[in-house]
Amino acid sequence: MNYTQFHHHLIQALQTHIVQQPPFTDDTLDELHETFLAKLEQVAQDPYAEEDGMLLGGWVITTIINRYPHITPSVPRDLLWFFGSDCMHFLGDEEVEQFQRLQDQLYEAGDPDTANYETLRNNALKLH
Repeated sequence: MNYTQFHHHLIQALQTHIVQQPPFTDDTLDELHETFLAKLEQVAQDPYAEEDGMLLGGWVITTIINRYPHITPSVPRDLLWFFGSDCMHFLGDEEVEQFQRLQDQLYEAGDPDTANYETLRNNALKLH
């Protein structure tokens, strides 16, 4: 699985989880929750979706953290790194260093879209 595929899979799995959590299981949703779900759907379809020149994924992740604290533990740390920007504030220094090393290894391995990101990640983060 390459870099983009890996993160796309994480986003889709997160979306599946989110729609099974309150308030999204309620019979009626207010406009705020509907807007969130619409943007989440856009990101689940295209991790690089943008709005006003900004990645929507970063907005989705920070919205989860700020509005839906019961869902926050389900957000993979990898997505904080992937979307960067304001999401980076929620990573510890050690995590940033780990992801930076992983990023360096990814580019040393060649084209990020052809390298086996999952294997590199598991080795770099000592998850094997």
